[in-house]
Amino acid sequence: MANQQLKLPDSVDDFDLDLEFPIPPPQESSFVLLSGRERLTENFIKTFLEDFEKKHGAFNNRSASISLQERLAKAEDELNSHSLLIGHRYSPLVRDFIRTQFEKHLNSKYGVALVKRESFASMAEKYRYCFNLFINDRDSVDFACLNENLTKNVSLKHYFTLMYYNMATVKRMEGDNCLCLLVVGASSTGKSFIFEWPIFEVSHNFANEAGVGRFNCDGKSILLLHDIPMTVFTQTRDMEKLKGLARTEPVSVKIFAEVKTLDPIFLFGTSNQLLYPHRFPFFGKLAKGVTSNYESNVQPTKVRLEADIVAVQNRFLELMVRKAPSIPRDKFPSVGHFNREHLIVGLFKQIIRLLFKYEAEDFGSQFVYIYAITSLCKNFHMNPEEEKTELNLQLMDLMLRYKFDDEQINQCLGYLSF
Repeated sequence: MANQQLKLPDSVDDFDLDLEFPIPPPQESSFVLLSGRERLTENFIKTFLEDFEKKHGAFNNRSASISLQERLAKAEDELNSHSLLIGHRYSPLVRDFIRTQFEKHLNSKYGVALVKRESFASMAEKYRYCFNLFINDRDSVDFACLNENLTKNVSLKHYFTLMYYNMATVKRMEGDNCLCLLVVGASSTGKSFIFEWPIFEVSHNFANEAGVGRFNCDGKSILLLHDIPMTVFTQTRDMEKLKGLARTEPVSVKIFAEVKTLDPIFLFGTSNQLLYPHRFPFFGKLAKGVTSNYESNVQPTKVRLEADIVAVQNRFLELMVRKAPSIPRDKFPSVGHFNREHLIVGLFKQIIRLLFKYEAEDFGSQFVYIYAITSLCKNFHMNPEEEKTELNLQLMDLMLRYKFDDEQINQCLGYLSF
């Protein structure tokens, strides 16, 4: 026997393997994973909670928060009565269960309203109307930019529109030399409604308070600075980080006890303060409290150097709104808010028309039109079927107009055929 050699099968087929072994149901498999001690613990907690519910019944009709706190205190006392160690070890589990039951108890008291939603096509068209009425109201909005080398021959309004669309639809690339955007001015004028709500899905909302999650932008294309003071850009501890992000430089930040280098990301900010001075055209008698000249809220001080102000201005295009543009109420959504899909489809044909107004040489950075055309191709499938043939031809013309190479064309064709 010791001299016999082990005979291997000639092929895998010689093995008699039963690979189709039965998989236990989830409840049984999870029970197998538990140790004997864990099973005893689970049975104890289940029994304790069942007895606790029978003993104390439903939540009372007093203040909801008081009722919850009383029940948590009673549960902790009863656990401690069994053993101080048991109370210390299992109190968090019991508290979580009681809070969950409390939420179910409250939710059961409310009705859920059923409302009729507007069609997607209607919402997209309304967004197109509201967006254009907003940015074209010369008496209400004004654009300002310092770095004209980046806007070159493209009007500030058109550059803003293209870059806003790009921010919501593509990932930023290193060294793109594109301006980031600010929407500033008076409160309750539609800044959030027109510009913030549609990009929330792809934005990380920057928190000005101290904390390690403020720059946790994983998977997002936009760092959204909502109602930010201009001092954040020009003198606080985050100034250099935001300047670096605006220039797509490698920026290291602390996120949950780890130092991480952020990927390139677009910056989009809203504020009641102005980074630039603004001058509105004079159309006759001004309303009370309205002026044609608005000074910047950012002036040099001992802790805010003029060089820092200029560095920030060089990386932002600012839309300032001094009063709410006149948008008819029937053009607002009857239910809910505009979202990213409404933005994409609502402005789709407009972005095409803007690109046909210019040539590649009109842009200070090629990334502005490369982002836009790539985005249009990526989201081509969202358009109505009856419009796709004509839109497809227009996109092909744009690729030729802006001299896309074979690799760029193949990428766009792949998006179009998706």
